[in-house]
Amino acid sequence: MQNPGYGKEEMFPGSLRWVLTARFSVFKKQVRSNPMLDAVDLALLLFGSHKTAMAICTGRNFGLQAALGRDTVIDITGWINTYHPHCVKNPAVHISVEDLLRAFSKRLTYYRKASSTSDYDRYGAGASTSKERDSPVPYIDEEEGDL
Repeated sequence: MQNPGYGKEEMFPGSLRWVLTARFSVFKKQVRSNPMLDAVDLALLLFGSHKTAMAICTGRNFGLQAALGRDTVIDITGWINTYHPHCVKNPAVHISVEDLLRAFSKRLTYYRKASSTSDYDRYGAGASTSKERDSPVPYIDEEEGDL
């Protein structure tokens, strides 16, 4: 007797794996057409709307790993290191999972501050609040050794 579905990840519409596969082409297109997107913005593409994603993560007090799962965060980091133009040209700027998680946590902090003052645009996507937002991947300060 055969059980064709047992032990396999099903790709049914609505599953996280299906959503990630469907949005991967959008991810690659964005990373190639807009090299100034940073790693956090690229990760948020998998949620759909940036503002909705930040609202979900803030409202439920989710970090990126809690929202998507460790394996997905590892995949996102791999995609960024593989497809981001700056990472392809210079392997020294490759990011780690921890870099991405810290940068996401920092962005959530900015979003919480901004939403409490109803000033999301100051901290939201597209706004350069510091040198780390001007970099396409999370900025690591050599002096501090932190994001």
